[in-house]
Amino acid sequence: LLWYIFSPSKFKRINKKEIKKVLIISFGAIGELLVLTTILPTLKKELDCKISFMISNENKNIFKNNPYISETIIHKRFREDIKKLKKGEFDLAIIAFPGSFKYSLMCRLAKIKYQIGWGNDFMHGPPLFFNKNMLQGKRKHVIQDNLDIIRLIGLDNKNPKMEFYFSKKDENIAKEKLKRLKIKDY
Repeated sequence: LLWYIFSPSKFKRINKKEIKKVLIISFGAIGELLVLTTILPTLKKELDCKISFMISNENKNIFKNNPYISETIIHKRFREDIKKLKKGEFDLAIIAFPGSFKYSLMCRLAKIKYQIGWGNDFMHGPPLFFNKNMLQGKRKHVIQDNLDIIRLIGLDNKNPKMEFYFSKKDENIAKEKLKRLKIKDY
């Protein structure tokens, strides 16, 4: 409700042609991060953009080999993060669930032109600077919830798949362990 009343940013139209650098912010656990991979192919293909992820330190390796991710930014402190984001010169911030006033303000102070994401989590405060805001309605699968975020700017992934990439070294280690355990069908 506060967003509807006080936010002038909701009147700013999002011009997809201006979006060349996208920042996705999520401090969830591995599951929340992996379900966000369903939006990456569409962002990359439709916007022809660089995609960066801001995540917590404990999740820093999750996107290590993901071909859609240009960089991973490790969340530290509010002021440090603002400086990093300013240097990144991002055009769009996607603030994944939960949307919060703190991260919305951080993106605003970093001069990120457009912000979209979740905005009805009262525990984290209203995301007043969002241009487009997802309000939780009917419960549906979290993948569809994440796709709803990019639908705010006219994008959609008709065939969403979670994707996890690993290195050849990791693959060889796993194969070796399976071989030692005499597991052939997996």
